[in-house]
Amino acid sequence: MQSFSAFVVNNVRWLAGAFLLTLVSSFGQTFFIALSNGDIRETFGLSHGEFGGLYMLATLLSAATLPFLGRSLDRYSTVTMAIATRLMLACATIAMGFAGSLPTLLLALYLLRLFGQGMMTQTALTATGRWFAANRGRAVSVVTLGFHVGGALLPCSSSWPASSAGGEAGSSAQPSSWAWPCLWFVRWSGRNAIRRPRPGRGRNAQ
Repeated sequence: MQSFSAFVVNNVRWLAGAFLLTLVSSFGQTFFIALSNGDIRETFGLSHGEFGGLYMLATLLSAATLPFLGRSLDRYSTVTMAIATRLMLACATIAMGFAGSLPTLLLALYLLRLFGQGMMTQTALTATGRWFAANRGRAVSVVTLGFHVGGALLPCSSSWPASSAGGEAGSSAQPSSWAWPCLWFVRWSGRNAIRRPRPGRGRNAQ
């Protein structure tokens, strides 16, 4: 069995692509949405309990939708689903910034939870399972580091746009600006994994 460092070097394009998906899933995670908690409650005149109830409803609705939407991963390529999911997550963050009523706020939260915390995570882990015929456990351990990196770095990196643009509008600017670089990188890594797998790499990684 090859060393861990050799495994990462030989499979860096696929590991990096799936890692990036778990990283950007942070924009739909509770810790990131909570950064705008105070501004959202102030804008809509919500108490802690009222916003918590709205957030719970959005989360439950996204959880109910995920088993049906997740089946798309069995019908379409990983790259196609990653691009579609990233675009929808970007749209969700923009919708959050321009939400002007409780129904639109609920819709934005629903989309953030569904395409961030839900579909982005599912796409990343499905891609890892497809791209690695062996050492899937080792690959998943690397890919899921994206969750921890996102939790450590994104709150700090979002503080400047949030303070400059204000509230949820500032927070929504950051994930939206990530859309095109992320799409390009995931498409590149997925295309190479699918079209040109090499012995000892990608799908056949040992």
